[in-house]
This record gives sequence, structure tokens and C-alpha cells, in this order.
Amino acid sequence: MRIIPIASGKGGVGKSLVAANLGVAFAQAGQRVLIADLDLGASNLHLVLGYQSPQMGIGTFLNNTKTNFNNIIIDTDIRGLRFIPGDTEIPGLANLRSYQLKSLVKNLIAMNDETDILILDLGAGTHQSILDFFLLSGRGIIVSAPAVTAVLNAYVFLKNTVFRLMFTSFPKNSKARKYLEKLKIDGSGPQKLYLPKLLPEIQRVDKTSYNYFMSQMNRLKPRLIMNMVNEPKEADVAMKIRRSCEEYLDLKIEHLGVIYNDSLQDIALASRLPITL
Repeated sequence: MRIIPIASGKGGVGKSLVAANLGVAFAQAGQRVLIADLDLGASNLHLVLGYQSPQMGIGTFLNNTKTNFNNIIIDTDIRGLRFIPGDTEIPGLANLRSYQLKSLVKNLIAMNDETDILILDLGAGTHQSILDFFLLSGRGIIVSAPAVTAVLNAYVFLKNTVFRLMFTSFPKNSKARKYLEKLKIDGSGPQKLYLPKLLPEIQRVDKTSYNYFMSQMNRLKPRLIMNMVNEPKEADVAMKIRRSCEEYLDLKIEHLGVIYNDSLQDIALASRLPITL
């Protein structure tokens, strides 16, 4: 099962639009697709797919983790496409407990036998839980828009993802972990330190942990989609994100392309029909 987390540093850039229509496209190509709306507190994936507020969703499961997980999965009219609604009444992943998140991940991974592609529509922001969901795969997708704030937040998200990966790569009592804790780095919140400057010191104090982190970094190859583009020159900002990631994070990201603003999308949403249909 391929896991494709879809994230954004900022809300309102079309993350759920990409998740839903990507799922439709994969299903049309003959894949068994499951989309999970993990944007808890601001769930709208069901609207993009053309469904009214479902009676049950991830919130139902999180309130009672003994709930049969299959009961919250909805079959769509599109052959091969299923989705799990979120819950707008839960105030975000930040308030979920560790056992709830672990149980949710366990049940999502358990879909392996009946799912070819699992798409995770994540919440906006850089909470640790969102970063951990994004790190379930090394090939997650970042959705941004050309606006300065959206571009900045996309970079900050990737920066925090790298620092979160670093923090979780080091054993609790390792010299590398103690060094990060001294610098107050845990993978959340803005970091003023640049990775190229930090890595040599970590290699010096704990070579074993350094080598493991670098092996994990080699798996991290995120991809970028620039959405809400009005004219071709606006797409150039994608190169700024890529350059910043390479220079300050030692991270190479792939630019998948752009999506132009199209009034037909508003018609599709009002018609409760994914635009790819």
C-alpha cells in the first residue's frame, strides 16, 4: 500500500481539492483508493467529494477507539474509491491523546490488504501529530499557493518536518537527543538553526545517531504542487521553495507542477462533483 500524505503550511490553498481529485484519478486508473480526512476541526473533504456531513467519521472512532474502524469508511459512487470523513466538532489534532493517534495509525495501516493507495488529507500547520502523519511516507505532497504567506508556510512546514524527523531518529538517552533538547529542538515551532550548520556538530557528538538520521533523510523526498496560479510567472515561486530547502535543509523536493485558478472549480463544488469528473 502506497501512503500519500498531503499537507500545507497554510489553510485554504486547496489541499482537500488535490486529495479528493488525486483519489478520483487513481481510482479511475484501476487502483483501490482510500482517502482519510485528518484535517480534524476543519474537515471538508466530504464536500469536495459531493457528500453532506456524514453521521460517522474519524471523530466517532477517536471518541471510542473500540469502534469497528470499517464502520466509518464510506463507499463512494466511484468504483474503487472509499473515504473516511473527519469531524468538524473535534478541535484539531493538538487535543488528541497519544493512544488515540497510535490507534488511528494502526487501523489505517491495517487497510493494507484491501487498499492500493492511502491518501491522507492532513490539517494545516506544523503540530507534531501532523508532522508525524506526514512522515508515515517519504513521498508526501506539499500544496502551496503563490501568495507570500503560503510560500513561507510551505517552507516552514518542510523545515519542521526535517527537525521532527531528526528528533524522532535519536534514541531518548543518546548524546544527539540531549544535544537537541539543549537547543530546544523537538520538531515543532520555528527553528532559527540551519541544518547544514547543525549536522557537523551532531556527527561529532554522536556519529551512530547521525548516520541513522542521514539514512532516514535519504528516504524523505517530498513533492510540491503550486495551486491557485493565475499566470505562468507566479509558478516561479516554486523554485524559491526548492532552493531554500536545498540550501538550508539539505532537502531536495520534486515540483510536480501547477494548478491554475479555474471558475469551473466553484461550479463543480456547488454541484457536489469532483472537478475531474
